[in-house]
Amino acid sequence: MEIELDSINKNNTWTLTTLPEKQKAIGLKWVYKTKRDAQGKIIKHKARLVAKGYVQEQGIDFDEVFAPVARIETVRLILALAAYHGWQVHHLDVKSAFLHGDLKEEVYVTQPERFVQQGNSGKVYKLITALYGLRQAPRAWNVKLDQTLKSLDFKKCNLEQAIYTKRSKTSTIIVGVYVDDLIITGTPKKELEVFKSQMEEKFEMSDLGLLAYYLGIEVTQIGGEIRIKQTCYINKILKETSTTDSNDMKIPMDPGTKLVKAEDGNSVEATYYRSIIGSLRYLLHTRPDLSYSVRLLIRFMQHPKDHHLKAVKQQGNSGKVYKLITALYGLRQAPRAWNVKLDQTLKSLDFKKCNLKQAVYTKRSKTSTIIVGVYVDDLIITGTPKKELEVFKSQMEEKFEMSDLGLLAYYLGIEVTQIGGEIRIKQTGYINKILKETSMTDSNDMKIPMDPGTKLVKAEDGNSVEATYYISIIGSLRYLLHTRPDLSYSVRLLIRFMQHPKDHHLKAVKQVIRYIKGTKEHGIIYKKEGGCKIIGYINSSYGINTNQGKGTTGICTQKQPIVALSSYDSEFMAATAAACQALWIKRLLSELTGWEEKRITLKVDNISAIALVKNLVFHGRSKHIDIRYHFIRECVENGHINVEHVSGELQRADILTKALPRLKFACVYQEIYILKILGSKSRDIWDTGRYREKPNSICCLQTFIRLSKIPVCSHKLLRTQRRWKIARGQHTNEITIGNKDAIAVRTRYTRTHAQPESEASARDS
Repeated sequence: MEIELDSINKNNTWTLTTLPEKQKAIGLKWVYKTKRDAQGKIIKHKARLVAKGYVQEQGIDFDEVFAPVARIETVRLILALAAYHGWQVHHLDVKSAFLHGDLKEEVYVTQPERFVQQGNSGKVYKLITALYGLRQAPRAWNVKLDQTLKSLDFKKCNLEQAIYTKRSKTSTIIVGVYVDDLIITGTPKKELEVFKSQMEEKFEMSDLGLLAYYLGIEVTQIGGEIRIKQTCYINKILKETSTTDSNDMKIPMDPGTKLVKAEDGNSVEATYYRSIIGSLRYLLHTRPDLSYSVRLLIRFMQHPKDHHLKAVKQQGNSGKVYKLITALYGLRQAPRAWNVKLDQTLKSLDFKKCNLKQAVYTKRSKTSTIIVGVYVDDLIITGTPKKELEVFKSQMEEKFEMSDLGLLAYYLGIEVTQIGGEIRIKQTGYINKILKETSMTDSNDMKIPMDPGTKLVKAEDGNSVEATYYISIIGSLRYLLHTRPDLSYSVRLLIRFMQHPKDHHLKAVKQVIRYIKGTKEHGIIYKKEGGCKIIGYINSSYGINTNQGKGTTGICTQKQPIVALSSYDSEFMAATAAACQALWIKRLLSELTGWEEKRITLKVDNISAIALVKNLVFHGRSKHIDIRYHFIRECVENGHINVEHVSGELQRADILTKALPRLKFACVYQEIYILKILGSKSRDIWDTGRYREKPNSICCLQTFIRLSKIPVCSHKLLRTQRRWKIARGQHTNEITIGNKDAIAVRTRYTRTHAQPESEASARDS
């Protein structure tokens, strides 16, 4: 109490005088308060001398009483702004703030009890400045503070009267006022310290340092983040409601809870109900998750019932909860949050995000190249030299807790083998899973995924099959296309019937499954051969397996969007689709490695389509084609793409557009580097001989084909075999013809270093 009186006398708050006639003195009383910190620990015991302002009459003893304060929403906005700019937030407290407010009215107060001056017991104090408890005291203090801040070149915010700003080209200071609590933030720090010094000259201040506790809200400022919570306040609510030891709840209100104003139910004490609601309402400043339930319960404060109180206690039972600082699995925003964090990390390590593929990053210099592919939390890295890869691994381990799995061996269900300059990928384990799920583990193998001439259409005839079962199988087969392009045509054809599948559709699906059972060890081999060039094979099917007359583009085994009038129209549209994909690959390779290819080669087996591409005035045959498909012409004219002719027998894209016979299927199969992969060895699709050690040798091929009695058929077959043989630099080791009623032809192809036989000798043999 002595400290409080010393503060009043030091501030020249009053002067002792005789009470004038027609004036009345306002009584004084002592108010005692225990001040606590954010953790609830006692800081000090405080005594405040206050006037009994409740005896004052408005219009006689005072006029204005209102003093603006900063709303909590505004304070949170200031904190968010400070966090965004990386500013620190400081806290100042004005000691005995109301004693600084100048009074316009004449106000007299009695001498405080136990501190009446001897010999002057009949006298009273005339107030020069305001005193706590007077109705006009908040207004007087606010006016004084407003004048002070404006004298320091601060401007009052028009939209929030308790916020002041001071800005220049080099500095920004923001001050939020809540009675005698001032929060300040801005830049630079030097200007904040100058402002503190100026305020200490004007008033007796307490510099509380960085903002840590403000109006019952705990504030933490760490590493550019500002965190707010009300743990202490929640503990106080739990204690007041006697629910400290109650069980926790996972949600503030059960879904479907119905609360209405009704006469049914037992009434509860309204004062108790309102006190709890008031406490919970203040929690909304840091806990928006409570907003709906608390504001719903506010509606029943007038006549609360027992079921209302039960719902209130569910709020209290929530107890302490975790406030997430980082994402958690299951949150809808978690993948995005992780991706942003990883993106920032890689960019801080001088990686650049690929413009054409947002999940690929590159880092290149004159002596090194590193490429990083991202799939959620799986990172595949490659490049040169190895030392730089190890440095990158170390940098990532400093940023995150990492698992170095060594050389890539398994990635998203794809088995990867890296041996002797080759990279081989297959999906044997995934195929075994499909066989198990479809109960076809013991089924017979098939040599081709779909028989030539198979017609599948959307028809009402036939028995329907369960769509869910059909769709699940198709989904599994579709994922196999990443390593098995030989399935592309058959699987994408079967996809068209997922809406209303019939029994003949399911039969065709099961043939594909039987085929992959016999070739489950097969996969794609990547190896270094010759220079780095982009060569595409373009083909399309015209009028095959469709009742709409639309062709199939080989580049993606996709039904063309419009009906082509001829096969060369279909090939022309397919060439445009291939050109787009090829240019994308070229740009991607250029961005990843700096590789530049002046011209891309596309090989087409339709001479008319090639003429249509190269002849820019070929109006009569192209005027009906949509202009978007003429993009290929511009690419050829600009020299970006070169279109060449390839014979139909050497067309590798046939496997993507139609169901091929076994011989043609096997030959194309080899050309696209699909081989049987077992450990470090590989062999061809129907090889029954020894495994090959040399990666560049062509697989052994044994085929038995049943033909008619007509001799010309055998000559045609031998001529076809001879063309494949000469094209590949092969020779025929063995040809046997037997049986009168049927011709069985057995051919074996192996690559040798000898010169191939001439066409005449092949005909003689």
